[in-house]
Formats: sequence, C-alpha cells, structure tokens
Amino acid sequence: MFNQCFFVVLDEGDLMIDMGFEEDVNKILDAIAVPLKGPSEEEVELQISSMKTESSEKYRTTQLYSATMPLALENIAKK
Repeated sequence: MFNQCFFVVLDEGDLMIDMGFEEDVNKILDAIAVPLKGPSEEEVELQISSMKTESSEKYRTTQLYSATMPLALENIAKK
C-alpha cells in the first residue's frame, strides 16, 4: 500500500504523540522503505518529475512540523 508513497508530512507532531498516535506513525514510517544512502538532489528531482515506481531505489521526503519536540517525537524525527 505504501510502495508508491514518496512524501510524508507530519503536522502538529507533538499533538499526534499526545493523542496516542505514536505507534501508528511509527508503523507508517516503517512501511515506507528508505535506502540507507540518501539521494542526490538530481535523483530526487528526477524521481519527482517522472514519478516512476518501478525503480528499485525509492526515496522518501519527510517534513515534520511541531511547536515542541518531546523525546518521542524526536525519536520519530530521527527515522
């Protein structure tokens, strides 16, 4: 289900943790494969422009927005 997901946006991450969604967020992030080697800017632009899903190297772009950074959210951000 998440094999075509390239972008993750977590808005109000601290509130998500406070509301008990930490396990759910971690499951989603774990389901989206990310190679150990990060892509170059050109690789990201090429992937976005072509949106090819048959490539074996898929990269995720993650954006996290939060007013505060509790330890649980910091651990999620490190993923």
